[in-house]
Amino acid sequence: MKNLRPMINTFIEPKEIMLKYFNENDIATMTRYLSDYQRTGQDWREYRKKIPDYFLDNWANVLNECWRNGFCNPHVFRNKIVWSRIMSFEHQKDMIDRCTLCMKSAQSGNCTGDFRRKENGSRFEPCWKIA
Repeated sequence: MKNLRPMINTFIEPKEIMLKYFNENDIATMTRYLSDYQRTGQDWREYRKKIPDYFLDNWANVLNECWRNGFCNPHVFRNKIVWSRIMSFEHQKDMIDRCTLCMKSAQSGNCTGDFRRKENGSRFEPCWKIA
């Protein structure tokens, strides 16, 4: 659909995010793990037991940071980890901010934004605007 645009405008790509947590050899190892997981079709909860904690912990960081930057669905294609980009319609651009893909929520009580009434009448200040 040609009316779609990236939901989150970001200047960082998944490869750069992965390099913050892994070196090139680690990325190659993680690629093999993901490729094997795709090939076997095994349940993730079972398959993850084969992966050392170092990789799982850093992979969780990569997934979270990529999600915040609008990337999801990592999978292996031609021996590389590729990502899908979360897209939205052009008319939604003014409704999207850094809260849109935040894993924390007001409903669950773990949002760190400020919910008190402000002088300007608004009731919410996002965590990323609080200095």
